[in-house]
Amino acid sequence: MSNYQLIKNTEWKEVEINGELKEIPSDWSIFKLSSLVKRSITKGTTPTTIGFSFLDKGDVKFFKVEHLKEDKILPTNIFINNQCNEKMKRSQLEENDLLFSIAGTIGNVAKVKKDDLPANINQAIAIIRFKNINDLDYTKFYIKNYVEKITKNTLTGVIPNFNLEMLENIEIPYPNKEQSAIASILSEQESVIENIEQLIQKYESRFQYLSDELLSGRLRVKELDGEMVLYKNPDDNWKEVEINGEMKEIPSDWENSTPKKLNFSIKTGKKDANAAKENGKYPFFTCSSNEILSIDTYVFDTEAILISGNGSTLGEVRYYKGKFDAYQRTYVIDNIKNIFYMNLYFKKYFRESLNIIGGSIPFIKLGDIENFNILIPKENEISLIVSILTQQENLIDEQKQMLQQEKQKFNWFLDNLLSGKYLIKEN
Repeated sequence: MSNYQLIKNTEWKEVEINGELKEIPSDWSIFKLSSLVKRSITKGTTPTTIGFSFLDKGDVKFFKVEHLKEDKILPTNIFINNQCNEKMKRSQLEENDLLFSIAGTIGNVAKVKKDDLPANINQAIAIIRFKNINDLDYTKFYIKNYVEKITKNTLTGVIPNFNLEMLENIEIPYPNKEQSAIASILSEQESVIENIEQLIQKYESRFQYLSDELLSGRLRVKELDGEMVLYKNPDDNWKEVEINGEMKEIPSDWENSTPKKLNFSIKTGKKDANAAKENGKYPFFTCSSNEILSIDTYVFDTEAILISGNGSTLGEVRYYKGKFDAYQRTYVIDNIKNIFYMNLYFKKYFRESLNIIGGSIPFIKLGDIENFNILIPKENEISLIVSILTQQENLIDEQKQMLQQEKQKFNWFLDNLLSGKYLIKEN
């Protein structure tokens, strides 16, 4: 659907829709969802309530509400047998059924594909089966957007309940001839977003692999004829040392040391968290959020690694260069040779070495940082490792920025096409 023009609509009529007065294009109609379906919207049940057990392997897939995520049906490892499936005939799925979560995270939608079948569902999922397959995608986008807007307008950000009757009575502003074109544009934009997300996953997996291997010395890097060459550390080039309380093998030509021995400067911020303000002149780093807050004065003007000393981001590591200030429990580490390498190493291993992930450490002490053991390759290899890993990080960041732009574009389409603010003219 790439060959089209968007034209601003100029002819409107005022209607009541879902309890609100709104303007829609003058030639659009309003339909309740119940008028577009082949049969009454229904839901599943739990097999154990009718005398059947779940199976690890079986004839029929069984989907629960947690299998609906980001408008997709996730793979399931839960099954039922054919006899149970027959008893649950009303909730047997068909290709192009639209599933809608009515419990848990309300409003997740997913279209059933041929590969998902045969399958059945539990009572937390509704089945919407359309008379006309051309109505499916347009309606999917509308009800998804409608429920998300309801959710945002609730005090808690959560809809307390949603039943089949409420779903059937959703009113949908309906173009008389453009619904397929609108659905096509939105579907194409969804595909663009999905492709970028898959690329980010690929780059993140590659970064994870390279950081694991390069920072441990299992994979080495050298420059040969002006190019970087990766190679496996030789079997006879290992020595055993104690690293953060564990005996580990490291390359024989590497060293290990600590920030204290390396004379790193380790300070803490002096301000209380309440010192943060909106629209301050300088960044203000705290331990309670990954967001960078702001403040009107600065204490530090340096290139530093910052470590959260307590709070929800305990042990998380950031790099910053410039003027900034920090909360009392944020550690600021500077005077570091090869700071990019040290930043990568801290990010990779610091939380793990203190067993912060899943552990019970309430806060980080100065000694935890001073005595953190770091593997140090030869000088020239450090710069090559940094080059490889920062290049990978940059690739990920570029794709994330692109993802943000494409999501904004999708939301623009969603708001302007589903409301009729812009109409579609095919070229």
